[in-house]
Amino acid sequence: PARLNKYQVKDEEAKTTLILAFRRLFKLSHARLLLLESTPGEFLKYIELDENKEIFRSIHEPSKELITYRVDLPKYENPEEKVTRALVQPKIYTAIDIIHEHLFRGAQVLLFTRYLALGSYLNRLLNNLGFPEVKYLSGKTTEDMRRIVLKNFDEGNVNVLIFTPLGGRGLNLEAADVVIHLDITTNIDDMIQRRERARGCIEYVLVLEETSEEGKMKDYQKLIDKDKGEGNEDKDGESEEVKEEGEEE
Repeated sequence: PARLNKYQVKDEEAKTTLILAFRRLFKLSHARLLLLESTPGEFLKYIELDENKEIFRSIHEPSKELITYRVDLPKYENPEEKVTRALVQPKIYTAIDIIHEHLFRGAQVLLFTRYLALGSYLNRLLNNLGFPEVKYLSGKTTEDMRRIVLKNFDEGNVNVLIFTPLGGRGLNLEAADVVIHLDITTNIDDMIQRRERARGCIEYVLVLEETSEEGKMKDYQKLIDKDKGEGNEDKDGESEEVKEEGEEE
């Protein structure tokens, strides 16, 4: 019998049932089954087999929102020494490059993400690469630990602080030199509030082309353009860079 991960296809009826189940799942959840650049060749051969083409035909949809790559990431102390990691999202390695550049200049960096798993993954990755004093705050962080981390950040003892919306409650953004928005929130007002609290920081907004983020970015761009206009009148205004990446996650 053919196997599809944990699913076993014993006959044509089971195969049809499985196909319908996948179609419903992917339609309801907007999920996608992706072929990644780092996908092993054996799997590529598997889905090209005639008996498997029908299963994958309707649910294979390459997406710039989700696609990932195999990349070489630099160690913090020795950038020439690379660590190869598979399935790293473009936003992740772009953020790592930005963080690496600014930490060497003595900056403190804040990084915002809406997603618990993404924040946790980036925290582990930065620590594995040897980045110093990296902390992560989410809604799951205890209140005592939150207070300790926030105090240490304010005192300059934390170099990189990754936070989610709930984890960032009470966070003094003005204590940072650099703020990186890994995600654009569904509520543009939240972005504006965080931005107003981060006056004087260098700010990066990572946006993916040809995704739903571009639509949200149009509203946010109005705020950026407005600030740039004000900055021409007031030279003490903040510096901003909007980072666009071609393909993602």
